[in-house]
Amino acid sequence: MTKHVIYIIYLLGLSAIFSCSKEETVEENIPVRRTIIAYITGDNNLSSNLNKDISEMVTGSTNLSSDCRIIVYSDCNNANPYMAEIKNGEKKIIYQYNNEIFSTSVDDMKNILQNIIDTYPSDEYALIMSGHGNGVIMEDTVANSDYIRLYAYGFDNTNKDIKYSNGGIWINVPSLATVFSNLKTKDGDRLHFEYIFFDCCCMQTAEIAYELRNYTDYIIAAASEVPGSGAPYNELVPVLGQDKSSVGASIVDKYISGASSYWKDHGCEGIAISVVKTNEMDKLLDITRKSLQELYDGSRLELSHYKSIYYYRGDESYDTPVFYDFKNIMLLNLSTASYQQWLEQYDKTVIYKFTPSPSSSKKNPWHSDIGINFYDFSVTEDKYGGMGFFFPYTPYDKTETKPTPIKSLNKTMFDYEWVRALGWHDMGW
Repeated sequence: MTKHVIYIIYLLGLSAIFSCSKEETVEENIPVRRTIIAYITGDNNLSSNLNKDISEMVTGSTNLSSDCRIIVYSDCNNANPYMAEIKNGEKKIIYQYNNEIFSTSVDDMKNILQNIIDTYPSDEYALIMSGHGNGVIMEDTVANSDYIRLYAYGFDNTNKDIKYSNGGIWINVPSLATVFSNLKTKDGDRLHFEYIFFDCCCMQTAEIAYELRNYTDYIIAAASEVPGSGAPYNELVPVLGQDKSSVGASIVDKYISGASSYWKDHGCEGIAISVVKTNEMDKLLDITRKSLQELYDGSRLELSHYKSIYYYRGDESYDTPVFYDFKNIMLLNLSTASYQQWLEQYDKTVIYKFTPSPSSSKKNPWHSDIGINFYDFSVTEDKYGGMGFFFPYTPYDKTETKPTPIKSLNKTMFDYEWVRALGWHDMGW
């Protein structure tokens, strides 16, 4: 064999090697279309459950779209916070913090999220927020309290004590909106999430959706409590890369079907989880304000809620239900003609929901970790809307007379844009 022929064979061999190497590189570096950020606040009594959720995410990631990735920020008990990338059935720690962080403080949360966005640029971002929650109930912007723990989102416990005391802090929704308003894309524009999925209790309310309407296209959340075990992420993660217009319905369906044995064991139908299209919230506000003003007769407007559908009650409200079903309240109070006009817009806003079968004395429509028995109302498709609605009610003033007083819920609700724009002050409150 001549030297010339040997040289040609050598070049062909190199070409084949580099060709294969290039193909493998392309396959390993598929452009990331969507980064899904999972923000997990588990420095509290949910810690073990949330660690299991992360393990489920790892399992589910084997079937996640190849152009998507999950970046987890986790702050749980007995360990400093960390960030990890979850992809293809593996969890890779990408940053380990050397100290404790208040994951529910405005500054720390903003810095954590912005760090992820800067480090992992992509065309789209989605957000999962997992931990404790109870919606619009709140005491102050961010609080450190010795007697109450579940205001809005959080809480983060400084002393690593799993009890609802000894130094934990939470963040409310207006402050959460402040965090989102300061997040920037790689081009310097304000970040806009494809969707936000709240895997925590009571976060699907009109007030919250309106407060966050400028920062996401869709909100997927439950108006009711959710179980401490959270979503079945091994079932749910594979759908997180779907188009934003359909992903919400898939999350709802997977949450309910993937936990079917849990609902059965706990004597309930599921949770009141739904999907809200946020760019319809302004129109919903307008029609709601018009409808309520038609009811106002010059004295304090108190809405009727006898046997109405609700999602929560607790110490904060003197055991009086809060988070009534928005659709049901309007059905009970508006004239037929006004209600039909209102409902047309509502159905454009709440675009998907889980509807349980009519409840009976043997089964609750909603799951409750605090033992609420929702037997005093029935849930049917024509009465139930899947979104909570907070309205002022005289008994809520009693909270200020408790041994450990908090502000009246009738006052703190005015921290929300929705409540101010709705005009409750102009209707006697």
